[in-house]
Amino acid sequence: GTQAFYKTPSLTTFTMPEGKVSFGSLCFFRSGLTRLVLKGNAEFDQVYGPLFRKTNLTEIDATASNLYKTDSNGNLVTKDGKTLVFALNNTSGELSISSEIETIAPSAFAGTAITSVTFGGKVAIGDYAFYNCPNLTKVTFADEPGTTIGKYAFTYQLESDTYDDEALAEGTSKLTEVVNLDKAVKVGDYAFSGTAIENDIVTADGAEYGEGVFFRANGIKKVSLGGDSTYGLGAFQRMLGLTTVELPDDGSVTLGTAAFAYDTSLVDINLGGMKEIAELAFLGCTKLTTADLSEAVTIGRYAFSDCTSLSRITMNKVQTIAEGAFGGNNVGGVAVRSMVLPATLKSIGQAAF
Repeated sequence: GTQAFYKTPSLTTFTMPEGKVSFGSLCFFRSGLTRLVLKGNAEFDQVYGPLFRKTNLTEIDATASNLYKTDSNGNLVTKDGKTLVFALNNTSGELSISSEIETIAPSAFAGTAITSVTFGGKVAIGDYAFYNCPNLTKVTFADEPGTTIGKYAFTYQLESDTYDDEALAEGTSKLTEVVNLDKAVKVGDYAFSGTAIENDIVTADGAEYGEGVFFRANGIKKVSLGGDSTYGLGAFQRMLGLTTVELPDDGSVTLGTAAFAYDTSLVDINLGGMKEIAELAFLGCTKLTTADLSEAVTIGRYAFSDCTSLSRITMNKVQTIAEGAFGGNNVGGVAVRSMVLPATLKSIGQAAF
């Protein structure tokens, strides 16, 4: 289970039992683990979050395993060499992933001291695979479509049972550059949340992004969304540096609830082709001045609530304006003092303005 061997300094070697074994998040956190042994048909089944964080795992013995082996760096891989299962905790520096590797297993490099990672080919990256790598500055995906990225894969957040000097030194992400993210076809929940990415973000046509993917990634200033792409709850929420969002002219994107909520620097977004504005989509975007809703049919609950600088709104085809859509929630309503409501309008919710 979660933290099953938390702070057990006497535990230095763990031999996995036969059969499929599941591990909870931070199972060996701050234990004395230095050696992992796999024999026979012992197999990793489900790994729920970082497994070997804050341990000194420096040896994996798979000589008697029917399913795994170790590579030239001592890392655990499947017998066919296509899945990298776990890296040693002392893995550091620049990391290059061979094109022969098709899958990075969950938590494989979590907490390691790598400084960069370059992928030689498209790859399926598991949940938490590069979670809380304190020295990671750059990620380069292969220049070919097809990569998938799991939940919390590159997330960075202060994670400690004590706020000591070590924890505080690791408290800020160093990941500033992500290359070829537009080749990813699926990106899981919170995959890049809390990172320090500074480069512009471009997403692929048809890509699927989960919940909170860039939550609090405050260094990003511009994102360009691919056609027919989808984004989950709060995918771009609280990105305090984000100023510009580019959407396809035909508006062929699906935005989840609170997609850009509290992006307090956002000033420029073209919504002209969007037919539906999700609830809370731009809640608290206090610098947003213009909303071209000329193609919009539905405006969701509190979609532009607390957008106190919003002074120009265009609506031609709107049928439904939901509760609080342009009203004040915490700060106040929109700045516009007059607008023309189209003849298509059928429903106005409570406190819509």
